[in-house]
Amino acid sequence: MDIAPLNASELGRVTGASADRARRGEGEGPAIRRGHDRVELSDVATYLSKIRELPIRQDLVNRVRDEIARGVYDTPEKLDAALEDLLGDVT
Repeated sequence: MDIAPLNASELGRVTGASADRARRGEGEGPAIRRGHDRVELSDVATYLSKIRELPIRQDLVNRVRDEIARGVYDTPEKLDAALEDLLGDVT
């Protein structure tokens, strides 16, 4: 498919039926009625939106990032606590 490039002088030029109406002093004609758009948000989207509004505990985020970087975040105690929480959720 060949498409000729546009140059700047052609961009502002009106052609075709629109140009004919403009020369005759006619407007765009009767308004075209279109259907209404509608947006529906899923429950997940609504939930995520509410999560984004929660305050961030930046001090906690910074501390955990630092501990991960130093390699001291994962401890046997934390692993035991995580496993207990997981088992509590499963049973």
